[in-house]
Amino acid sequence: MEFGTKVVLADAHAMVRTGLKLVLQETERMRVVGETDCVEEAAGMSRRLSPDILVIDLALLRGGGLRAIRRLKTREPGTNVLVLTDSEHRESLDPIIKAGVRGCIGKDRTARELVIAVDLVAAGGIWICRRLDRRAGPAFSTPKVHRPATHHTLRGMTHRETRFKLTLHYDGAAFRGWQLQPGAATVQGAVEEALSRLTGERRTVLGAGRTDTGVHATGQVASVALPPSWTAAELARALNAVLPGAIWVRDVEPVPDGFHPRYRAVSRSYEYRIGTAARAASPFHRRWCWPLCRPLDLDAANRAARLLPGEHAFRAFAKSGQPQRGHVCRVSSAGWRPWKDLGVMFEISANRFLHRMVRYLVGTMVDIARRRRGEEEMAVLLSGNSELRTSRPAPPQGLFLTRVEYAADPVGAPAGAFSDPGRGSRGPVDGPAPNVRRTP
Repeated sequence: MEFGTKVVLADAHAMVRTGLKLVLQETERMRVVGETDCVEEAAGMSRRLSPDILVIDLALLRGGGLRAIRRLKTREPGTNVLVLTDSEHRESLDPIIKAGVRGCIGKDRTARELVIAVDLVAAGGIWICRRLDRRAGPAFSTPKVHRPATHHTLRGMTHRETRFKLTLHYDGAAFRGWQLQPGAATVQGAVEEALSRLTGERRTVLGAGRTDTGVHATGQVASVALPPSWTAAELARALNAVLPGAIWVRDVEPVPDGFHPRYRAVSRSYEYRIGTAARAASPFHRRWCWPLCRPLDLDAANRAARLLPGEHAFRAFAKSGQPQRGHVCRVSSAGWRPWKDLGVMFEISANRFLHRMVRYLVGTMVDIARRRRGEEEMAVLLSGNSELRTSRPAPPQGLFLTRVEYAADPVGAPAGAFSDPGRGSRGPVDGPAPNVRRTP
């Protein structure tokens, strides 16, 4: 498994870029994957290299530079951007924030503060400096931002907070995916807003995976650091009292400071549901499955699925490439089985997944099961060296993130030890959730 936060640096001065690179890579948890003195090139690197964060000098955003960032955020809304600014450009903060930038930090800040800001913004948080110059006083007023005390790069800090692991259910139809996006309802944003109401300050929530728009979860894992006065049972009850109805906290448990739900995960599992019965088109089913409403050859689908376990280059089954991490995934299990009396279900577990990989796999296997493609084509696609194209991806509403596994239980607590019994089994597991509503 690959560790490390990937960074693209954009600054007009080569010596400054070198200094920034040394500061960030000294943490041993960050890796600079691209450097440039041009904002357009920086945007291109961000689209090509898929970094966790783009760190860019405000001077490069003059003229058309800000437009390039807006275009980047439109095409790649998940891109996190941190701007290096100074006291001479305080008036430029408003348009920068409106462009979708998630962080600004003054150039007079210390190396340690820079590392903290990069860590926070790369993880999907927000860092807006309250002052850009010690002589100038307050330059920009923002809500109090919590800077996580337990993120893995902040070495040498004294921690007094407790980190909690959350296991979440959510109905993806209500959200534009997991990750924070400007002006959009997301699961991460809803959980952070709920924590803000409970604690009175902004708390950064880290997730195990970035599910897309419309994709559901019955086993998403997240973590957050809170004051020691909170217990797991109290946090579960409080969150379930204030979260929107499309999200339910199944379990809460304390974990060590170094726990990171994404980097510590060794396996993730998904399931995809297809309604082959006519009643799958009912509004009480179609929100949580692909209502195909026609029969499939389950044996043919399983013959295709049996080729998946092991290590393969899934380049053909990815919407966008990941050149730094490669396209090889190690699948531990994959197969189809009946889904109640409604249809069929595909289940798959792997160490990692590429963007829309499961949906492309399902779409291709469904065409094989419907005799629209030959069974031999699956092996050709998995070879990674063919110009053969996959079928269209299956629609998102049938996909569920069901489980995230870790090498060892961080605290030895049994699963569900701190579940909230007052909420029941709400969520899109087998049907519509009561009182599910779209978040504003």
